[in-house]
Amino acid sequence: MRSPASTRGARASNAPRRTTAVMTSITIAMLLLAACGGGDGPQGAGGSSPVPTGRQAQDPQLVDGRRVFVASCARCHGARGEGRIGPRLAGRVAERFPDVDDQISFVTEGKGLMPGFGNLLTDEEIEAVVRYEREVL
Repeated sequence: MRSPASTRGARASNAPRRTTAVMTSITIAMLLLAACGGGDGPQGAGGSSPVPTGRQAQDPQLVDGRRVFVASCARCHGARGEGRIGPRLAGRVAERFPDVDDQISFVTEGKGLMPGFGNLLTDEEIEAVVRYEREVL
């Protein structure tokens, strides 16, 4: 049986490892948030996201979809949907999701490395950004 002093010594020797593991986890989480979080807009994504033009410019849902894309998607998928940490969306999203409802579910719930946005965005914002990705990018 260990004495109280030797038990304290064993706990103390594990403390640096636990501290290192916690700090590593925090650092990784911060890097992921910085890489994929919203907020910096297109300049944080390396360019400008396409603006709906012509008749699309008169569609408030597409205009709002661009706003949501810039704030929530561009950092991972690139300002023009060219792909960065997340896959390319421009010209490919309709191939990946032939049924628009499948894309809406994917954005809402997430899967794998893609976070779900159902708790962050309204249903209307998700529908708007999905239309933007399909029709403008």
